[in-house]
Amino acid sequence: MPSAPSLPDENAAILRKLTAALAEERARCERLEGGIRAAAEREQQRLAQALHDTISQSLTGIHLMAEVLARKHAATAPEAAADLAELSEIILGSTFELHRLITSLRPPLEP
Repeated sequence: MPSAPSLPDENAAILRKLTAALAEERARCERLEGGIRAAAEREQQRLAQALHDTISQSLTGIHLMAEVLARKHAATAPEAAADLAELSEIILGSTFELHRLITSLRPPLEP
């Protein structure tokens, strides 16, 4: 009849099981973290593309319209033309700031 394992052997077996369970849990957490990171990057890319395709395009169009109107009315309404030129510059600055924001949302390219 085999003898019962000694207490230290039982502790060693329990420690091995706990170590294996911990390693499995750690691997599961790393997979979940990778999934969360990937989902966040996809959402940032989606948001950057949406900002570019909507607001950025609209600001560019408004900027160009203000520029054209400023030139068109430069001789007949110089004050209005100056206001339109100033508005055009403000819109252009907003467009550049939006592009900076869009760039910051996109993840860096991997080498």
